[in-house]
Amino acid sequence: MTKSFRVGVLTLWMNSALEDDLISLVRNDIGLHFHRFMPAKLPKDANDERYLHDLARNIHSQFKYFSKLGLDHIVIGCTSLATVMAQLPNTAEGVDITFAFDAILNQLKSANCSQIGLVAPYSTSTIAEEKRLFNMEGVVVTDIARLNYENEFKDTTTEEIVSKALCTYRQGGGIVISCTALNTGDAINILKLELPEAKLITSSNHAIAAFINQLDDPIALQQMTQGQQGDK
Repeated sequence: MTKSFRVGVLTLWMNSALEDDLISLVRNDIGLHFHRFMPAKLPKDANDERYLHDLARNIHSQFKYFSKLGLDHIVIGCTSLATVMAQLPNTAEGVDITFAFDAILNQLKSANCSQIGLVAPYSTSTIAEEKRLFNMEGVVVTDIARLNYENEFKDTTTEEIVSKALCTYRQGGGIVISCTALNTGDAINILKLELPEAKLITSSNHAIAAFINQLDDPIALQQMTQGQQGDK
């Protein structure tokens, strides 16, 4: 099938969940080109978030791996990166860039959802900073739940995600499961059955997929781009 649109996705070295989800959720006529960022020093465990600062310092050098691919857009597949970057770049070599955090904001705005429970596996300080960023964008985080996992984020079970998410939900709001390394498909399906009245139940990967699926809609793209530029 000829691809009508091509998107580059920058993700982290250990993240297979994002690739699996996007390949499953993104339309077949949209081409996806993945590049994995490898930090100069591997973290000692999932709680060692120094790699985020490494990625923030070196993010511009990563865009060269997408050159000459004829991309229409680039997506940065690391939600928590927004918590360590004061300024998020909008373009790279003339190609528009969208960060995972912006994709979540776009989906929340589209669903008219301004109140969420936030579920994430990050350190407490990173979750607190993400909450602050949501609040700055007019999204009230009513409750937070930190996920438990065995060794890596991807080890987080569906049962753990569902139980923690249910604890954060408030009537009339939504749920955001933050982190592109999480496998959230089954959890989201269960939560939608448990909470049919929720305005939105989403994850980083589902929000990115929803964003990519709209990219070749000129009107939607203009609205999204204007919103992101206004937020910076």
